Amino acid sequence: MSLDYTLAYHPLSGASGYASRRAKLLYTQANYLYGPDINVGGQQPWYPAGTLGLATAADDTTTLGNETIAWAELLTERMQKAVPKNLASGGFKTLSDYTKLYNGTLDDLIPDAPYPGILENMDSDFLFSSLRLCAEPWSLRRLKPGSDQVSFPVSDGDSRKISTLTTSELLAANRLFYVGYTSQAGLQPYRLPGLGRGLTHGGRWWDRSS
Repeated sequence: MSLDYTLAYHPLSGASGYASRRAKLLYTQANYLYGPDINVGGQQPWYPAGTLGLATAADDTTTLGNETIAWAELLTERMQKAVPKNLASGGFKTLSDYTKLYNGTLDDLIPDAPYPGILENMDSDFLFSSLRLCAEPWSLRRLKPGSDQVSFPVSDGDSRKISTLTTSELLAANRLFYVGYTSQAGLQPYRLPGLGRGLTHGGRWWDRSS
């Protein structure tokens, strides 16, 4: 589409206003671009590029970093109180024990967060798929029996504690999923001031019946 179709001529602005608006749009068009993502594997959505795109991304990263530091400090303070309290009452022995962290400690940290629903449905397949697939579905895949294999060892004992089956049995039953971040292995780690590494790579596995 011609750029002229995006420019509405207004009698009060005249030719000079039209030319100024056109110049600004052309500058933005040439300098706010979208290019391959920063992920080496190219599995993420396209990322801002060009002079304006990179400047905007840098500004957003700075803003996020400042907000993250403030929340991380508050979370650390709360966790230092919550964990000893939980350990004193028996520790983390079952999945439901982790809900104690939100009882009067973390539940008001982000008042509008969906903690009640997550805590109530945390062992459901629906919640698992919603959280996993909404976040980054491109990194998740189901391992296929006969052509795929488990990428890293998990003891039969640990696997049975989680799913009652070994990883080999899960794979054979078409119930083993893998989310991998190995495509990020070549990235330079980015650190927010006061926090740890912001980019990680590796993989995780879990069982969910379809």
